[in-house]
Amino acid sequence: MRIPLLISLCFLFTLSAEQEPAALNLNPKQWTLEEKIGQMLVVHFNGTELNAEAKGYIQDLHVGGFIFYEWSNQLSSPQQVQKLTSGLQAFAKEHASQPIPLFMMTDQEGGVVSRLKNGFTQFPGNRALAQSNRPELAELSAYIIGREMRVVGMNMNLAPVVDVNINPLNPVIGIRSFGDSAEQVSCYAAQSLKGYRRAGVIAVLKHFPGHGDVVADSHESLPVVNKTLQELEQTELSPFFRLTPDAPGVMTAHLLVPALDKKNCATLSKPIVEGLLRERMGFQGVILTDSLAMQGVLDNKSDSIQEVAIQSIEAGHDILLLGGNQLLTSENPELTLEDVSKIAQAIAQAVRTGRLSMERIDASMERILTLKNQYALFDESPVDVASLASLNSAAHRAVAREIAMAVIIVVQDQLDEDYTLEKKKIGLFAPEVVKSAVMATSLKDAQKLFFNLKDVSEDQIAQAKKIAQEADVLVFLSYNAWKFPCQLELFKALQSMQKPTIVLVIRDPQDAALYVDASLVICTYSSVKVSIQAGIDVLKNRERSNRK
Repeated sequence: MRIPLLISLCFLFTLSAEQEPAALNLNPKQWTLEEKIGQMLVVHFNGTELNAEAKGYIQDLHVGGFIFYEWSNQLSSPQQVQKLTSGLQAFAKEHASQPIPLFMMTDQEGGVVSRLKNGFTQFPGNRALAQSNRPELAELSAYIIGREMRVVGMNMNLAPVVDVNINPLNPVIGIRSFGDSAEQVSCYAAQSLKGYRRAGVIAVLKHFPGHGDVVADSHESLPVVNKTLQELEQTELSPFFRLTPDAPGVMTAHLLVPALDKKNCATLSKPIVEGLLRERMGFQGVILTDSLAMQGVLDNKSDSIQEVAIQSIEAGHDILLLGGNQLLTSENPELTLEDVSKIAQAIAQAVRTGRLSMERIDASMERILTLKNQYALFDESPVDVASLASLNSAAHRAVAREIAMAVIIVVQDQLDEDYTLEKKKIGLFAPEVVKSAVMATSLKDAQKLFFNLKDVSEDQIAQAKKIAQEADVLVFLSYNAWKFPCQLELFKALQSMQKPTIVLVIRDPQDAALYVDASLVICTYSSVKVSIQAGIDVLKNRERSNRK
């Protein structure tokens, strides 16, 4: 049952004296239409701290929150992130027409998708957690991730991923998922929700109705899930049925699911969002779109992004995510302040002409303000800078290492029992995408080559052979070679050097089958530094064991 708007808002008047409650107008009936629409918009901006662009979003468009990325906001250290979030919140409190606290969100899933890196604890990720066979570690890692986010002023995490990764060749999910069974995903995601809730961070289940059995990436095109309703209920939908009662937020996906809606992708589908998620599942929390700058939703709707935004609200979304830089068909790769202003104006016009009802907008306002109150955003005190010292502590790193070590698997071992790396000259070959992680491990001093996943040049192959010729043993890091096969060309060239070759499979585990000629193959189920180091340590443990 929905909580009446005025009843839910009355709790918001229990604010501290320091927050000047008299300045807050918490009756949306007295707000302008533009102020209401603004609360439904989450945007990104380019800058490492509060700037003119961000001020424009707050003062002119009344946005409800910001999403942060490394490419747009740097996120270079806890100190920088804390200054960024506190500056935005302080400006909103002092200068917004309705001084409502902002959502501060990012994707901190752990593993391959972690926006906060330098100075934050890096966890192996969902597949590694499930591989550990210890659900309690999922709660603990989520709690630590959440607490570290709150210390720097972040209050919403676009996690956990609850897609069931049925297709092992899924180009976008893979080890971001807890696994290939609905039961396993539900079990570990439930623990993650507990951890985030205990940390005071708003968790968001994604990607409804399930992105786990696709062959396309919705950032680039529109994936289609061709399954019967019964099949969907047994797999993709199952975790959402189980978890939504305990989830504050759900993010939808740009997926076409004909069994649920033959015409529109989930983002634009009222039968999927309003009918299935709201009415049948009974979810009363906040529903977010995935980024409307992604090509998947734009492919489904040939009209403007303004039309996409209106249809997303018609479908039943409360928050439109307008961050990201995936506008592949546009001359401008990301949405600007002017673009978002046009979107807001189009939504307002849709209300004025009767296409969207004011009741529909007010319903989203109710859910958004109630959520901000439930997670104490209205009475949050400024971050104590001294607390930044608690981030990436020895205790936190120990938990990450425990997870990383628990999931390592030696897939094949053709080295002599007495083989050791001791006093060996190592040649290291790894993709550029994990360069920073590698440079934080004990492999940092090896002779090395970092290569592009999509194109290994002849010059790089020649350089790799030169390094291999001077090395005693070769260490090769495989990163979804099933998807980026040029890695295999490089590996084949290295094999011709007739040197012992150790492969660390650091992303999707099916890569292991591609290296049957390797001397040793180890799966880490994660590409973060603690997992790469764990793979190296397993090799060293093997050496010590064989010497006993």
